[in-house]
Amino acid sequence: MGSGENIIYWDSAVFIAFFSQETTRTKEELAGIDQVVEAFDKGTCILATSMITKAELLPTKLGKEAYEKLSGLWKRKGFQPMEITESIIDLANEIRSFYAAKHGKVPPTPDSIHLASAIKAKADVFHTFDGGKKRGLLQLDGNVAGYNLSIKVPFMAQSSLQFERRLDPEL
Repeated sequence: MGSGENIIYWDSAVFIAFFSQETTRTKEELAGIDQVVEAFDKGTCILATSMITKAELLPTKLGKEAYEKLSGLWKRKGFQPMEITESIIDLANEIRSFYAAKHGKVPPTPDSIHLASAIKAKADVFHTFDGGKKRGLLQLDGNVAGYNLSIKVPFMAQSSLQFERRLDPEL
């Protein structure tokens, strides 16, 4: 942190989509994931996630090869695995209590740990696919229990789209 690089936080669902190239994801969502991976490989962003991600991604479901690649990420420069510390648990409980007091949807414990980890990591954006009625993390975009956190599906940055257009002589 403090490097001036973007900190992008992925929850478990994004890792699953990346390693399995899920057929349920749109072409744009997969392109957004690929764009983050490219930036990570170039060293222009930091990729962060909670250590709970490793517990959520079962090797039997992900596949041995993909799980080995995931494990290899933990050793790469620019990858920021967030330990589950007491301060993260306290923040996760604060998030859950905030929504419980409002009689709203209380994020499940793993999701609250992800949110707290992203806030502690000072993530520029939290990428997830958890937007359905069951979880609704995308509905918390911009305000997670009073904390400013941008929550989005992985997307292709507008500047990248404009750059590609300039390269195409027919556009």
